[in-house]
Amino acid sequence: MALGLSMTYARHDFEGLPIEIAAPSEAHCGERNGIRMLPRLGSDAIWRASGLLVASPAQTVFDCVRCLPFDESLAMADSALHMRLMEAGEFAGLVVGATRARGIRNARRVLACMDGRAESGGESMVRARMIELGYKEPELQVEFPNPLEPGHTYRADMLIRCGERLVVIELDGKCKYEDPEMLVGRTPLRVLLDERQREALLTSHGVEVMRLRYEDVMDERRFKRLMDAYRIPRAAR
Repeated sequence: MALGLSMTYARHDFEGLPIEIAAPSEAHCGERNGIRMLPRLGSDAIWRASGLLVASPAQTVFDCVRCLPFDESLAMADSALHMRLMEAGEFAGLVVGATRARGIRNARRVLACMDGRAESGGESMVRARMIELGYKEPELQVEFPNPLEPGHTYRADMLIRCGERLVVIELDGKCKYEDPEMLVGRTPLRVLLDERQREALLTSHGVEVMRLRYEDVMDERRFKRLMDAYRIPRAAR
């Protein structure tokens, strides 16, 4: 949390979970009284964030993705890249150097799929769900010309090319209408109207728009039905 990486709200409740601290030596490793002592980190793997000494972003992501589900892991890795807290090569070095580590298969999968162009944890989790269920992976941050303002463009967060059809995936969430940082001085109604205008401009390019809620992403059966309803193709094998 000190690094500000993407996490689901469920992970903000740490009740009952051990605190992990880097031990001064291997002899001190183990767990006692809710504190888990881990092997000491090298000096290059230590950062200072929010006044705390913490593992570096790459080391933090590496440790977490070996314990978390794929969707949450991808969201965390994407956010570290997007925020420029780590380089892909740093993470790759940790993965390659730990061939027998617990959870290494998930870490390798994250390495293959992570993308710093994802702008929110929700987008990453949509992409992860599509990968897990065998659907074609979306293109990220695709630009379209604005027909009302020549020379200007607007972006679609996720785009799927289905033969001659184009399907844009939009993830709706309360934060769009409640978070002051996302409102940027606008009222929730203004944000909603702006979104409708943007969607209308997208359809002027012959694009279909699929709107998802967080609950849709977390319900695998419902998510699959939505993908199939929009005829999203399966990934090539």
